[in-house]
Amino acid sequence: MKILLILLLAIITSCSNMLQEGLDSREADEALQNSVQNETNNTNIQTTFKIMGKVSFNGENMSSITVSLTGNEVNETTVTDANGNFIFSNLTNGTYTVAPEATSAVISPTETDATIENKDATDINFTCESIYWDMHHGLELDEVIYNTIQTSDGGYISVGYTTSNNALKDAYIVKLTGGGSVQWEKIYGDLYDDEAYEIIETQTGYIVAGYTIPSDDFVGSDFWVFTLTKNGALKESKTYGTSFSEAALSMTKISNGGYILAGYTFNADSNKDAWVLKIDNTLVKEWDMTIGGSNYDSAFDIIESTDGNFVLTGTTRSYSNGGVDAWIVALDQSGNILWQNNFGDTDNDYAYAITETDDNSFL
Repeated sequence: MKILLILLLAIITSCSNMLQEGLDSREADEALQNSVQNETNNTNIQTTFKIMGKVSFNGENMSSITVSLTGNEVNETTVTDANGNFIFSNLTNGTYTVAPEATSAVISPTETDATIENKDATDINFTCESIYWDMHHGLELDEVIYNTIQTSDGGYISVGYTTSNNALKDAYIVKLTGGGSVQWEKIYGDLYDDEAYEIIETQTGYIVAGYTIPSDDFVGSDFWVFTLTKNGALKESKTYGTSFSEAALSMTKISNGGYILAGYTFNADSNKDAWVLKIDNTLVKEWDMTIGGSNYDSAFDIIESTDGNFVLTGTTRSYSNGGVDAWIVALDQSGNILWQNNFGDTDNDYAYAITETDDNSFL
């Protein structure tokens, strides 16, 4: 009996040990699986993040603006791209200070905090409220600027003339960054005098208007229109004129396509008249119109009005009250005169630019 009892206890003890070993083995397997799963999860966890934003001015992108990032033992700078965007990468959780650095502009806010909490910090945006700088640019001799516009990249482009090439006048165009640094400057022209008065940005570059004296016609100048790439390379050049002298002083893009230009032409009596020219997008002339009386008259600016017609302003002596008067003429889409008025007294009065107001009046 004792022997049987001892044998039974031995069997129970052996089974208990085997059961415990099985439990230990299963726990080890589960621990191994949990370890592998944790390693996989840790591998998928994002540990670095980005801070992104934009700098703009009047709805336009500001390129080449330096932006600094400090905080969390980080001290970095970057520059906005052509679309005004900036980005800082490989950042960990925490709060950082983002600040644009522009010595020639007022940017709001001057700095802002960006906090990363397991995700990228986006839309850290800044607005340029005003730009100011004083730069002197030019070649060896004289340069004169007639017009400057802001470009879609946040910079500027100016047109005029230079005498630095051959002592005669050549059209001069200089492209600037938003901070006033020169990106490129070029001269354009023929053997004799050439000037650029107006420039408009297009999808592929620029279109420029002015005058040129063709090398085969030294006796008179012509309206001159030419197109450029974004980098200032000449694409196409056209001239328009009569047997007398003409100069384009203003150009406006038309809403339904093409351009309207205004300036002056001399007539057979050696008097000056306003001259208006309409061209299509390929620079082909659609029509021209001479406007004026028996004396000196000229157009300095032309716009498209909200009704689709055109309004020019300039000076007239033919219709003046004595001396020279400011002069406004409205034309229909074919160049026919709708109405005209002159303003002034017995002294000389000039009008160089015109704009349409909210109530469809003109200023």
